[in-house]
Amino acid sequence: MSSEDVVFLANLNSPAKKSPTSKRAAKCSEEQFEEVMNFFEETSSIKQPYASLDNAPVLPYAEMEASFDDTISDAARHFAKDIYEHWKRRRLERHNHPAFLPNS
Repeated sequence: MSSEDVVFLANLNSPAKKSPTSKRAAKCSEEQFEEVMNFFEETSSIKQPYASLDNAPVLPYAEMEASFDDTISDAARHFAKDIYEHWKRRRLERHNHPAFLPNS
Protein backbone atom coordinates (compact mmCIF):
# COMPACT_ATOMS: atom_id res chain seq x y z
CA MET A 1 0.00 0.00 0.00
CA SER A 2 1.21 3.45 -0.83
CA SER A 3 1.01 6.31 1.65
CA GLU A 4 -1.89 7.65 -0.42
CA ASP A 5 -3.68 4.30 0.01
CA VAL A 6 -3.11 4.38 3.76
CA VAL A 7 -4.70 7.84 3.99
CA PHE A 8 -7.62 6.74 1.81
CA LEU A 9 -8.23 3.64 3.92
CA ALA A 10 -8.10 5.66 7.15
CA ASN A 11 -10.66 8.08 5.72
CA LEU A 12 -12.85 5.22 4.48
CA ASN A 13 -12.84 3.69 7.96
CA SER A 14 -13.36 6.94 9.84
CA PRO A 15 -16.59 7.31 11.82
CA ALA A 16 -17.41 10.48 9.85
CA LYS A 17 -17.46 8.47 6.60
CA LYS A 18 -20.19 6.15 7.86
CA SER A 19 -23.77 7.31 7.90
CA PRO A 20 -26.26 6.18 10.56
CA THR A 21 -28.12 4.23 7.87
CA SER A 22 -25.01 2.51 6.59
CA LYS A 23 -25.27 -1.26 6.27
CA ARG A 24 -21.53 -1.44 6.75
CA ALA A 25 -20.63 -2.14 10.35
CA ALA A 26 -17.11 -3.46 9.87
CA LYS A 27 -14.02 -1.57 8.81
CA CYS A 28 -12.23 -2.33 5.56
CA SER A 29 -9.00 -4.17 6.29
CA GLU A 30 -5.77 -3.68 4.37
CA GLU A 31 -6.22 -7.18 2.97
CA GLN A 32 -9.72 -6.38 1.70
CA PHE A 33 -8.50 -3.10 0.22
CA GLU A 34 -5.66 -4.88 -1.59
CA GLU A 35 -8.03 -7.64 -2.72
CA VAL A 36 -10.35 -5.10 -4.36
CA MET A 37 -7.55 -3.01 -5.87
CA ASN A 38 -5.90 -6.12 -7.27
CA PHE A 39 -9.24 -7.27 -8.73
CA PHE A 40 -9.70 -3.90 -10.46
CA GLU A 41 -6.19 -4.03 -11.89
CA GLU A 42 -6.51 -7.61 -13.12
CA THR A 43 -9.94 -6.98 -14.63
CA SER A 44 -8.70 -3.84 -16.33
CA SER A 45 -5.65 -5.59 -17.76
CA ILE A 46 -7.83 -8.41 -19.16
CA LYS A 47 -10.54 -6.17 -20.61
CA GLN A 48 -8.26 -3.33 -21.71
CA PRO A 49 -4.74 -4.69 -22.21
CA TYR A 50 -3.66 -1.63 -24.21
CA ALA A 51 -5.53 1.04 -22.24
CA SER A 52 -2.44 3.12 -21.49
CA LEU A 53 -1.43 3.10 -25.15
CA ASP A 54 -4.86 3.65 -26.67
CA ASN A 55 -5.91 6.37 -24.23
CA ALA A 56 -9.01 4.29 -23.48
CA PRO A 57 -11.40 5.44 -20.78
CA VAL A 58 -11.15 3.74 -17.40
CA LEU A 59 -13.61 0.87 -17.12
CA PRO A 60 -16.81 2.00 -15.37
CA TYR A 61 -17.74 0.57 -11.99
CA ALA A 62 -20.78 -1.21 -13.43
CA GLU A 63 -18.52 -3.23 -15.72
CA MET A 64 -16.18 -4.04 -12.84
CA GLU A 65 -19.10 -5.07 -10.65
CA ALA A 66 -20.48 -7.30 -13.41
CA SER A 67 -17.11 -9.08 -13.45
CA PHE A 68 -17.08 -9.90 -9.73
CA ASP A 69 -16.26 -13.56 -9.24
CA ASP A 70 -14.98 -15.79 -6.47
CA THR A 71 -11.61 -13.99 -6.41
CA ILE A 72 -13.24 -11.14 -4.50
CA SER A 73 -14.82 -12.00 -1.16
CA ASP A 74 -18.29 -10.91 -0.10
CA ALA A 75 -16.72 -8.93 2.74
CA ALA A 76 -14.48 -7.01 0.33
CA ARG A 77 -17.36 -6.36 -2.09
CA HIS A 78 -19.03 -4.15 0.53
CA PHE A 79 -16.19 -1.65 0.06
CA ALA A 80 -15.70 -2.04 -3.69
CA LYS A 81 -17.63 1.02 -4.87
CA ASP A 82 -15.77 3.37 -2.51
CA ILE A 83 -12.44 1.79 -3.38
CA TYR A 84 -13.27 2.01 -7.09
CA GLU A 85 -13.39 5.82 -6.92
CA HIS A 86 -9.94 5.86 -5.32
CA TRP A 87 -8.59 3.33 -7.85
CA LYS A 88 -10.05 5.26 -10.79
CA ARG A 89 -8.56 8.56 -9.61
CA ARG A 90 -5.13 6.97 -9.22
CA ARG A 91 -5.49 5.25 -12.58
CA LEU A 92 -6.33 8.56 -14.28
CA GLU A 93 -3.39 10.29 -12.58
CA ARG A 94 -1.14 7.63 -14.11
CA HIS A 95 -2.63 7.99 -17.62
CA ASN A 96 -4.37 4.63 -17.36
CA HIS A 97 -1.26 2.78 -16.20
CA PRO A 98 -1.72 0.43 -13.24
CA ALA A 99 -2.61 2.27 -10.06
CA PHE A 100 -1.73 -0.55 -7.75
CA LEU A 101 1.10 -3.01 -7.52
CA PRO A 102 0.40 -5.83 -5.03
CA ASN A 103 2.74 -5.94 -2.05
CA SER A 104 4.22 -2.52 -2.78
